[in-house]
Amino acid sequence: MWQGAVFFDYDGTLMDRDQGVSAPTAKSRDAIRQLKQNGYLAVLCTGRSLAYIPQDAKNLEFDGYITTNGAYGQMNGTELFNQPLEEELVQSFQNACEQLRISYTLEGQKECFYRAFSPLYDGWLKRFHISTESLLPMEQRKHTAINKMMIVYDEEEQRNQLLKAFGNRLVFDQHIQYTSCDVSRRGTNKGTGVEQFLAHINLSPKQAYAIGDSDNDLEMIRIAGTGIAMEKHSERLGQSADYITDSVANDGVAKALAHFRLVRQPFLR
Repeated sequence: MWQGAVFFDYDGTLMDRDQGVSAPTAKSRDAIRQLKQNGYLAVLCTGRSLAYIPQDAKNLEFDGYITTNGAYGQMNGTELFNQPLEEELVQSFQNACEQLRISYTLEGQKECFYRAFSPLYDGWLKRFHISTESLLPMEQRKHTAINKMMIVYDEEEQRNQLLKAFGNRLVFDQHIQYTSCDVSRRGTNKGTGVEQFLAHINLSPKQAYAIGDSDNDLEMIRIAGTGIAMEKHSERLGQSADYITDSVANDGVAKALAHFRLVRQPFLR
C-alpha cells in the first residue's frame, strides 16, 4: 500500500522558462525518484493534454497523469476517468471564437486542434514550449472528444465577450503574465481530478500533497491534505497554501518534499 500521493503541476512548478528553467532540475528529478522509492505515488496534474506533455516531463516516469485541468486521469497507462465537454458547447464556443477572431485550441488526449488569428498564438506556443507537431489544423477535426479549450486574445474585450456568453458553463483560468486562458467545464478542475484519482486508489485527501503556482492549481491545493505554493505564485493560491517553497530555479519542489520529510533532508541546503 502506498504511503500517500504527491500531485505536481508542471508549468511554473517543475519548469519555468521565465526563470531560465526549461526542464525539471536535477534535484527535482532526484527528489521525485526518491519519493517513489519511499512509497509515495508521483502524479503529474497539469492543464496540458496528454498530446503535448513534454518528453522532459515523461522522463520523470510519473505513476499517473491528471490532464486538461482535471478532465482526464490515468495510472500506469490505464484510464481512470475521462470527462469530455458536450459537443454542442464545443461547437458554440468555437463559433464565438471564429466570430471574434480569437485564436483557440480544442484539446483531446491524443489530438489537439488549433486556429490562429494572431501572432500572439505563436508567442503562446513558445512560452509554453509546445511543438506545432502536437497540434493539428482545425479543419482536420472530425469526431475527437474535447476535454478542454484554450484561447489567446489580443484585447481584453474579446475575452470579456466570451466570459459574458459562456461564463455560466465554463471557467476561464488566466495564464500568469500572458493574454491566454485555459477554458474548462464549470465544476471540472484539478481538484475534482485529484478527488477522483484518490478514490480510484483508495487514498484519502489527508494522504495527498499538491504543489502548484497558479489559479488553476487552487482547487488541487485546497483538496490535498497539504497544499504547497511555489515562491512565484498567484495571490489566491498563496492565500490557500499550507506552505510556500522556493522558486523553480532554486529547486523549490525538492525543498518542499524534503521539508515534509518525504525525501531526505540534504535538498534543504
